[in-house]
Order: sequence, then C-alpha cells, then structure tokens
Amino acid sequence: MREQSPDSEKTLDGGLPSPDSLSGPGPLLHVLWHRRLTVVAAVLACLFIAGVYLLFATPIYSSTAQLYIEGVAPKAFSDSTGPVEQSEGYLNSQAGLLQSTPVLARALDTVKWRQLKTFKGLKSDPVSALRHGRGVKLTVEVMKKTNIISVSIESAYPEDAAALVNAIVDGYIAQRAVADHSTGQEMIAALQKQQTDLEKQHDACVAAMNRFKADHAIASFRDDKSNIALARSAALSAQLNAADLEVWELAARDNAVKNALSRPEALSAFVQAQQYKDKQAGDREYDDLRAQLVQAELALSTCISVQGRENQRVRLLTAQIDGIRRRIANKERAVAQGYLADLSVQLEAARQKTADLRAAMAG
Repeated sequence: MREQSPDSEKTLDGGLPSPDSLSGPGPLLHVLWHRRLTVVAAVLACLFIAGVYLLFATPIYSSTAQLYIEGVAPKAFSDSTGPVEQSEGYLNSQAGLLQSTPVLARALDTVKWRQLKTFKGLKSDPVSALRHGRGVKLTVEVMKKTNIISVSIESAYPEDAAALVNAIVDGYIAQRAVADHSTGQEMIAALQKQQTDLEKQHDACVAAMNRFKADHAIASFRDDKSNIALARSAALSAQLNAADLEVWELAARDNAVKNALSRPEALSAFVQAQQYKDKQAGDREYDDLRAQLVQAELALSTCISVQGRENQRVRLLTAQIDGIRRRIANKERAVAQGYLADLSVQLEAARQKTADLRAAMAG
C-alpha cells in the first residue's frame, strides 16, 4: 500500500483535482493543461467559424461628410449687426432637415437611385430605406461643442455610398438656398411696403407744409427741398446755364470752321488737327492721300538730284504731285464742309433747347 504525503495533490475519483485544491493559479493551469485538447479544439472551432463568416459576409463601406453650419444672419429690424450664436436646438433642426423628405428625395433624384446597385431590387420607398437602414444606412450626428454636422452613409458598394453622401449634402445646400431665397423675398416685400408707407407719410407732410405756407403767405428763399416750385426752378436754371454754355461753344467752333473754309492754308491746318484729334473717326482716304504726297515728293527730290529737272520722269512726278495736291485740297474742303454741317445741326438743336428751357422757366 502506497503512502501519501501531506503535500501531495488531493484528487477525486477519476483523476480530477478536488475543489479544495483549486485555490491558486497553479491548480487552474493544471486543469487547463489536463483539458488542453478540448481548449485547442474550441479555439480552432471559433477561428474556423470567424473565418467562414468573414469569407461569406458582405463588406460594408462607410462614406462620411462634415458640414459646418454658419451663423444665422441678423434680422432685418434687429439692433445686432453680427451673426447670431448657434444653439444646440438650431443644429438639431438642421440635422433633421438633412434627413427630411425634400432633401433625401432631391439627393436620390440627383444620383438616379434606380441605377445604383444599393437599391437593386428595392420595392419600397428609397427615402424610407435610407432612414430605416434597409440595404443602406444614413446617420446624421451633431458633433458636440462645434457647429459641425456629420453625415454618413453605410453601403455594400463604396461608389454608391460616396455618391449618396455627396448628393445629400448638395440637396441640403439647395434646400437651404430655397429657404433663404424665400426669406429674402419676404424681407424685401416687407421693406418695400414700409418704404411705400414712409413715402406716403412724406408726401402728406410736404403737402401739409405747402398748404400752411400758402395759407399764411410764407415765402421761402433758401434751398428748401420741400418747396417743389423752388426746386423745379433751380433745376431748370442749372439746365439753362449748361445749354447756354453748349451754344457758345458750338457757335465758336462754327465760326472757326467758316474762317478755315475762307483761307486754304488755314483749312489744311484745321483738317489735319481734326485728323490727329480722333484717329479712329478720321478720314482714312485723306491720310492715304497725304502719304502718297510724301512718297511722290521724296521720289521727285531723288529723281531731280540724279537725272535733272528736264527729265521726263521728273515731269511725270511733278504732274502726279499736282494732282495729289488738288485731290487733297478737295478732300479737305469736303471734310470741313461735312464738319460744318454737323456743327450747324448741333448748334440749332442747342439753341432750340435753350429756347425751350427759357419758356419753361417763364411758364
């Protein structure tokens, strides 16, 4: 019979350690080692199941966009001039707008959702599918202590996820633009109504002041904006002064052209001055004739110095130069006469305007 020492391990029937011996880490490791095949088999089974799941499971891709919500513009009749601080409630309302039917419907129409693989075979409402995560999941989250809203789309197709999240952001921006435009139209209508009311009040006050002046025989000799007759007289006087100046200027130019037409040497200088004054509106034919004259005179000078004055070519060049000069003289007279006719029309119109203004002031 074998003796058992006090320090030997206490076991139960079947070779398992007794409960009294499982008081430290050593006995627990002993149990695991004793059941090592079971543990290894369990671990291998878990790994196998996980591998099979990863092999056959559909991968899900996530696409995220972040929106920075700017401050609300100040109200039209508010004393504050800066943007209003954002509240958590306003950011939550914008997050709700991102998930609203108009925004999601606009986004789905933009990406042509029927052509996306994500919605292939979908028979229900795509907006409802986005909200409830059927085949695709939409997540809108307000980030704490910031004005940023995060928009995420989870789908088995990464291209669809990116297209949807971008379309939702664009749809939100478009919806905000429509709302801002509507608000702006309402503000403009309110301001225009207020302007109309103020103009009516102004006209009523001016009419009352004029009646008071007329009833009490009060004359006004200063720059009184409410005195319509005085303002009209001042405006007519300013226009008459400008018209008189225009008449004097046109008359002086008319006399100058007439004097130039009476003297050939003055006529040439006048026409050349007009040509240099406005190159684009000048007579191109006149410039061409002047250029031909210069070339012919240069050729004549060269020919005289080489062949003498009695040469046949010299005589031909002399005759050509005389012909060009006659054409230039005729052209100068035609230009001056045309300029004079235009001046006469302008002068007559200015004189008529002056007469009309004097008649208006007299009336």
